[in-house]
Amino acid sequence: MIATDLLKEDHRRVDRLFKKVKDTPKGEHPALFKQIKAELDVHAHIEEVVFYPPLEAKGNKELKDITREGIEEHRQAKMFLKELDGMSAGHKQFEAKLKVLMEDIEHHVKEEEDEMFPMVEDQFSTAAQEKMAADLKKEKAKFIKTLSADEVAALKASMNAPEEKGVVGTILDKAKEMVGGMFASSGNGGTKKSPAKSTGKTAAAKSNGGPRSTASGGSKAKAPAAKKTSAKAPASRTSASKTKSPSSKSKNATAAK
Repeated sequence: MIATDLLKEDHRRVDRLFKKVKDTPKGEHPALFKQIKAELDVHAHIEEVVFYPPLEAKGNKELKDITREGIEEHRQAKMFLKELDGMSAGHKQFEAKLKVLMEDIEHHVKEEEDEMFPMVEDQFSTAAQEKMAADLKKEKAKFIKTLSADEVAALKASMNAPEEKGVVGTILDKAKEMVGGMFASSGNGGTKKSPAKSTGKTAAAKSNGGPRSTASGGSKAKAPAAKKTSAKAPASRTSASKTKSPSSKSKNATAAK
């Protein structure tokens, strides 16, 4: 994985949180904001410590300029995050500030993914980008250790998407494996048990070699004929009866002789 792919994963999680804010009642927004703040705090930190410095040092003029713009946008976002974090859930400006924060972040993400990231991928080797990705992961793990228990809880809550691995992702994977195994064993057991559940007529039909559904119907038609004579059984009634017709013919042939 290269650095820009890792950062895009962060962007997708934040975007999902923004969509939840837009689709849920205001009463749920304070809790969602906690998750948004936790994600943005970590993301901004690793970008500023690991990702942006080499871009400023080794990128061309255009890349350096857009990197500096990104740093300034981070500063403004942090101001909004601090103000929102200090507001009570019912503050009259909470919703307005949260909306502006989301709009600013959406603009920032679009600029990074449409302009900055393509330049990074063009100006840095794959090996350099992979190293940046590894350093981003290390710095993220290091920074998370400095968060409070509430911040860590909010961060974990935002990391519950199926593609996100970690404690939650591992638990989900194991649960899927267990459920899949249960369904597999249940399917095999069901196949073995089906004859036991079938009636004696079905079992008799199976012994005649006919298909299960056809033989079951044929066994009902043959029951009276079996008490009389096998020679009188019509050859055209069922597929099971057809299988006996050659036997009837051979008896007639023997009688003729």
